[in-house]
Amino acid sequence: MFLFSEKMVALDCISTLISLLTLDPGLVNEHILSLLVELVDGNEKCIQQCRDAKYNLKDFIHRYMDNIKQNDEYKEQEEYCKRILHVLNAAES
Repeated sequence: MFLFSEKMVALDCISTLISLLTLDPGLVNEHILSLLVELVDGNEKCIQQCRDAKYNLKDFIHRYMDNIKQNDEYKEQEEYCKRILHVLNAAES
């Protein structure tokens, strides 16, 4: 039986979620980031996909965080970004 995160990897949903993040910054990104946090938590295949150079996700997240900082409306998004970066950075070591 597949776990949800394994199905998301098999369906290549990670690339779709990352693409959606880059389209139009807004409050919907909170949900996308939340989903990415859940997917990378303990799932090495998801982490590998997120670390793929073609997505440049870490750089995107850093730029995104620069754009949303100082805005209380985006605090949860900032926390999700930090959690994703933490997981991706931990996977490098």
